[in-house]
Amino acid sequence: ADALKVAEKTLGRYAAGRYDLINSDALNAVFTKKYDIITCNPPYLSETEWANSDKSLKYEPKNALSAGADAELFYKKLIDMIPDLCNKNGGAAFFELGIGQADKIRKLFPDMRFRFVKDYQGIERVLFWTNSL
Repeated sequence: ADALKVAEKTLGRYAAGRYDLINSDALNAVFTKKYDIITCNPPYLSETEWANSDKSLKYEPKNALSAGADAELFYKKLIDMIPDLCNKNGGAAFFELGIGQADKIRKLFPDMRFRFVKDYQGIERVLFWTNSL
């Protein structure tokens, strides 16, 4: 909820009311319309990765970073949903990835066409998909 307040303030300044912010468990959300852009920062650490993670990550709520036993759980559900959630002819989705997850996503969804964006360290950290690919 706090993150949405910051996003609301920022978007209010630049997006002129053309956005929807949804505070929901993405695995159980019910979407009633299509969107031009969807962004999501799903939990991407497994339980083991969370337990072994750097102390600096422990300041975040565990459920914000750990998906439990299956680190790709959110991607498995959300990637199947995005073609139905994004508008045709340019609707797009962006998801943050954990280190090494781009290769796992490629294997899980060999027929989906994604682009992966690298961070400043050269690590593929953002999955980008669009209906116009």
